[in-house]
Amino acid sequence: MKKTITGLIILGLGIGFPACLGIFLIETQNTEDGIVDGDKTDNFPNKEEGELPKKEEPGDPIKANINVDPNVLNLKSKGKWITVYITLTKGYDVNNIVMNSVILNDLIPAAPKFEIRDINNDNCLELMVKFNRILVQNVVEPQEFCTIIITGKLIDGKNFKGTDIIKLIHF
Repeated sequence: MKKTITGLIILGLGIGFPACLGIFLIETQNTEDGIVDGDKTDNFPNKEEGELPKKEEPGDPIKANINVDPNVLNLKSKGKWITVYITLTKGYDVNNIVMNSVILNDLIPAAPKFEIRDINNDNCLELMVKFNRILVQNVVEPQEFCTIIITGKLIDGKNFKGTDIIKLIHF
């Protein structure tokens, strides 16, 4: 529920005449976790001051949980593949992912090799996809840690997106 408070500010010069007129508007929003008032948030766990919790919008991508293997990538390795395991938010099924839409860091398409199964025995299906390791090694920034972003589409046209952070080494 939003509440709006409006008011009028009058600053005087000391002789009874206003020097400046101003109108202020304060909007507050009650949420389950706290009250947001302008620049400040209270009672939002794990949020920095001033950061509001992101509300999911209808066009936002579905959250995907991404696990990149290996999670430490040797940039001098001659390996052939990077493997990524994808699970979707509850209510969505990895069987509905359009395979040729799965892309790493907006550049590298998934190879046609994939498998759907419960890989870690948690009663949740994962989609296992592979990416050409040489292509991945050529697009990651040469720094200690790198964010891998996986995006794609479901057969109903909805987008999904997930990230994982891996460590890079140069041996």
